[in-house]
Amino acid sequence: MILKARLSALLNTVKSLMNEKKFDDSLSFYRRINSIYSNLKLESKEEFFDEVESYNFNIGVYFKLKEAMALFEENQDIELIREKLHRIEGLIESVNNSVLHNYVRENYDKLLNAYTALKQKNIFARRLFEIYFFLDANLIDTAIEKYHEIIPIFNTLARYANYDQRSEMYNLLNDAQKAIQGKIDAPNKQKDLKKIEIPKEVQRKKVVKPLKVKKTKVKVENLHKITKDPLNEASLLIKSGNLSEAKRILSKI
Repeated sequence: MILKARLSALLNTVKSLMNEKKFDDSLSFYRRINSIYSNLKLESKEEFFDEVESYNFNIGVYFKLKEAMALFEENQDIELIREKLHRIEGLIESVNNSVLHNYVRENYDKLLNAYTALKQKNIFARRLFEIYFFLDANLIDTAIEKYHEIIPIFNTLARYANYDQRSEMYNLLNDAQKAIQGKIDAPNKQKDLKKIEIPKEVQRKKVVKPLKVKKTKVKVENLHKITKDPLNEASLLIKSGNLSEAKRILSKI
């Protein structure tokens, strides 16, 4: 009787904590709830089965989300993050506490968007390398194609990057544009090539203005750790003609 009363009180407590968005506090009762439940008599277990199972499932989904957020904050392998997100995706709709459900959905979407941005970061680096590679091979048309492919990638990244990151990426984009234009304007230029310009949507006046981004517990500023130094170093190597070393650095991003 005493165990049943304790379990009932704990289940009411964790439900109230979830409704107050105190999910970590609710998680802290996990072992105690399951310890008491395991010591109940069979008929009493049946009485509390649905409530305990519901709590375990809900808090388990929350814990998986916390793991994914921690991996992101620790700058772990993005494919490992995607694997965690994939596991959460099919569980969200079964979370039956509305407050927790909304929290998990919101932060899952933010993590997924941040993951997409990181994937785009890898493509940004590759396209940047390809531009200089094709310019070095005098394949100006192909370099221009790669330049136009990098514009929407920049726009995606800019939504998650901070002011310094956006400025850095813009400078890399601007340097690539100048390199292409330099080839076009060279003495042996191809007559059918026209001047290339950075589209208006990524002009400096728009890039350097800090974007208003809603605050999130997902620390997307960690994108800075992944993009800044490698791209700068690779850019300098590309400009100096050391394409093999630039490719090696970019392949590790």
